[in-house]
Amino acid sequence: MPNKKITPKQKVEDPVGNFASPAEIVKDEALTTKQKQDALTAWEQDAVRLSVATEEGMSGGEPSRLDEVKDAQSELPQTTSKPRSSPTKAG
Repeated sequence: MPNKKITPKQKVEDPVGNFASPAEIVKDEALTTKQKQDALTAWEQDAVRLSVATEEGMSGGEPSRLDEVKDAQSELPQTTSKPRSSPTKAG
């Protein structure tokens, strides 16, 4: 099967499926800082949903990687001053 090139858009939309860890996103030279931030935000949202599901007893056995995502986010320059909202069960 031929290797299919993954586009930056695909990487941003599905970071969990395209990167082994959040730190790999930071190291990816094909992505802009904004794309890296967007990919990490998407991963963060997945991790939050997983944490909420685990709290509600619906875990699939996969550990949340929220701490890794936060560490990776802290390595990138912040381009916006938009306040981070706290995760809620209501979404």
